[in-house]
Amino acid sequence: MSICRRLEGVPLALELAASRISMMAPRQMLQRLNERFKLLQTRAPDLPERQRALRAAIDWSYDILTEEDKSLFAQLSVFAGGFTVEDAEAVCETFDVLEGIAELRRHSFLRSETESDTQQTRFVMLNSLREYAQEKLAATDSAASTSLRHARYFLEYARQRLEQLRTPEEAEALRDLKMNADNLRAAMEAAHREGETELFAELGLMRSRMFWRLGFSQEATQPVQAAQEAMQPIQENNLSLYGELLWQRAALYRDQQEMTNAETLSNEALQLFTHIGNRLWQARAEGMLGIIARDMKLYASARAYFEQARNRLQSPQEDTDIANIYTNWGSMEAMDPDGSLQEARQFLHEAMLRRRNQGDRRGLAETLNDLGSVAFHQGDWQQAWRCYAEALENEQALGNTFGIASTLFNLAEAAHKRGEPMRPLRLLAASQFLMETVKLPVVRQVSDFFNDVAQSVNKVPEVEALRLIAASQPIDALITWAMKV
Repeated sequence: MSICRRLEGVPLALELAASRISMMAPRQMLQRLNERFKLLQTRAPDLPERQRALRAAIDWSYDILTEEDKSLFAQLSVFAGGFTVEDAEAVCETFDVLEGIAELRRHSFLRSETESDTQQTRFVMLNSLREYAQEKLAATDSAASTSLRHARYFLEYARQRLEQLRTPEEAEALRDLKMNADNLRAAMEAAHREGETELFAELGLMRSRMFWRLGFSQEATQPVQAAQEAMQPIQENNLSLYGELLWQRAALYRDQQEMTNAETLSNEALQLFTHIGNRLWQARAEGMLGIIARDMKLYASARAYFEQARNRLQSPQEDTDIANIYTNWGSMEAMDPDGSLQEARQFLHEAMLRRRNQGDRRGLAETLNDLGSVAFHQGDWQQAWRCYAEALENEQALGNTFGIASTLFNLAEAAHKRGEPMRPLRLLAASQFLMETVKLPVVRQVSDFFNDVAQSVNKVPEVEALRLIAASQPIDALITWAMKV
C-alpha cells in the first residue's frame, strides 16, 4: 500500500515496480523510491521502448510538447502542492500560460481539481512528473530566477492574507494559507538555496505566523527560529524585520511556558524598537512583557506594561492592538487577588466592543473566554458557560485548534460546576486530544483535571474509552459529540 501511495497510482510506475518484486523486498523498494527513475526500468523485450522505464514513458510524452510548453512544464515544477492559473501567470514566463496549462493538462502532465468551498480550480503535478520537470528546469539558465519569482510571489501572497487576520476575512485568508502551505515551504527553501537571507527570513516569519494563527505552536517554531538565526549576523540590514522575528519567537516561548526565554527576547525586541522609534511595535513588545508578567503572577509589573503600551496607541488604525491590550489587562485584573473585578469587566467589555466593530472573531473569542473566566470566579456558572459557548463558535469558524482546545477545557470546568455528569468528561477528552495534536505543554494539566473529574463522578472506568472516541473523530464531529447534553 505504501508503494502504491508513493507511486501515486500511476499504472506504468506500478507495473515497473511489480517487475522488481523478484529482486528486492517491498521494504527495500520503498527505501529506494527516491531514485524512482533508476529503479523503475526494465529490459523486457516484449514491451515497447517507451514502456521500459518510467523516464522513457515521460520522455515519450514530453517530446511531443512544443518548446514553449516544455519551458512552462519546467517552470511549473517550482510549485509544491498545487497552483491556480493566476499563480502560474504571476510566476511563469511564457506567452500564454492559460493555453499552455490546458495543453499540459491534455497530455496528462497536470491534474486539475476544483475546491468545493471556493469553486476554484487548482492544478497538481504528480511527484514523478515534478521531479522530471525540476531536472529540466535545473538544466536551464532560468532555474534560480524562476524559483525566486515563486518565492517573492508567495511572500506577498502570505503578507496580504496575514493582514486580513482579525478582520471578517480571516477564515478565508487562513484557508488560502493552509492551501498553499507547501508552496510557502518551497519558497523558503528556494530563498535559502539562492542565498537570499532577508527573503528567507521574511518567509520564515510569514510561515510562523500562519502556523501560530492556526493554533500550531510547535510547527510555528522551526521557521521563525531558522529565520532569526539567519538574520542575526546581518540584523543591522533590517532591524525592523529582526525585531519582529524576536517578538514572534518570544510569543511562541510564552505559549510553550518557557517564560525566561520569552521575557529575554521580548526585552530585546523592545530595546530594538525603541532604538528605531517604532511606536506600534514598542507597544506590542510591552504588551507581550505584560502577558508574561501576568502569567508569572507579577501583577504590578504586568499592570505597568499594559498601561505603557496603551498610552503609546492613539490612532483608529491601532484599534486591534488597543483591544488586545484591554483584553490582557482585563484578564490580569481578574487573576490578581488584589485586582479590581469591576475594572476587569470594564476593560473586557471595551475590548469586546472593539472586536465586534472590527469583525475580529479570534479576538472576540479571546475576550469572551476572559469574560467567562470573570463570571466563573464570581460563581456565575451559567454566564460563564454562555461566554465560553459563544467563544467556541468563533474559534470553530476559524479552525483554530489551540483556541478550540482551550475553550473546550473552560466549558468543561463550567459544566462540572453546574453538576453535569458526563458532558464535562466528553469536553475534557476532546480538549486533551486537541492539545496533544498541537503539542501544548498544558496538556498534562488537562489530563490531571480529567482524571479528578472522573473520580468525583465515579466514572473512572469510562475515561480511556472517552479518550479513544475523541481521537477517532474529525474536529467538527468531535465538538458536536463533546457538547451534547
